[in-house]
Amino acid sequence: MAKEWYVTHEGQQFGPVSIDDLKFEAERGELNPRVDMVWKEGMEDWIPSGQIEGLFEKNTEAEEQEKAKETVAVTEFQPEESKKKRMLLHGKWGGVKRSTFIFLCYIFPFLWIIGIGFLAGKMQGEIEADLLGKVTMAATFLPAILCLIMIFRRFQNLGMSMAWFFGLIVPFLNMWLGYRLFACPEGYAVHKKLDGIGWVLAVLYWLPVVLAIVFVVFAAVTLTQAAETDPYRETIENYIRKIQEFKTQELIPVK
Repeated sequence: MAKEWYVTHEGQQFGPVSIDDLKFEAERGELNPRVDMVWKEGMEDWIPSGQIEGLFEKNTEAEEQEKAKETVAVTEFQPEESKKKRMLLHGKWGGVKRSTFIFLCYIFPFLWIIGIGFLAGKMQGEIEADLLGKVTMAATFLPAILCLIMIFRRFQNLGMSMAWFFGLIVPFLNMWLGYRLFACPEGYAVHKKLDGIGWVLAVLYWLPVVLAIVFVVFAAVTLTQAAETDPYRETIENYIRKIQEFKTQELIPVK
C-alpha cells in the first residue's frame, strides 16, 4: 500500500502513512473519526478521518454515546466551565466523598471521645493529673480540626466553591448547606441529581429539623396562651409589687 496519507492527532501531524496504517490505528482506538483530520495529495482540504469509507467499523451505540456527550458539552456548559464538564462526563470529582465526610464528622468524634475517656481512666495514677488533663483537653480538639478540613474538601467534592464555608455561620443558609454536605452525592452542584442513598439521608436530615421547628413554635404558642389565661397571674403580680414596695420603704427607727 502506498504511503500517501497525512494525519493530525492531538495537535501533531504525522505521515505519510498507508491506508492500512490508518486502519490499524483506528482499530486500536487511537484515531478519533471526528477530531483527527486526514489529507493526501489531490484533496482540496483536510477532512475528518471518519469520512474515509471503510476506515472505521460502524458502531451505532458508540456513536450515539459520543453524540450525547457532545450535546451535553455544547448545550449545558460554557467554556469557562470546561473543568466541571470533564468531571461530569467522566464522574471524577476532587475532595472527600459523602461516606468519608459522614464518618469523620459524625461518627468518628464520638468514637474518639469514648477512646480518650477510656485511655484517660487507664492512665490515672501513672501520669500527673495536671498533665493528663491538658493532654486530654488538647486531644479533644482533633476531631473539630479534622471536621473543618473535611467540610472544605466536601464543598470541593460537591462542585461548590470552598468560600461557601462562611455560609455556615448564616442562619437558615447553614441548614441548606448542612443538607448538601450530609446528603448530596459528589458533583451535585453541577448535575443536580440526588441518588437513592441521598434521598434516605435527606429524610434523616430534614425530619429532625422540621420536628424541632414545629416543637419550638408549639411551645412558644402554648406558653403565650398560658400566660394570657393564667387565673393566678394578677395575684402573683400584686404579690411581686408589694414585695418591691416593702423593699423601697424607709424603716422608722424605734426610740
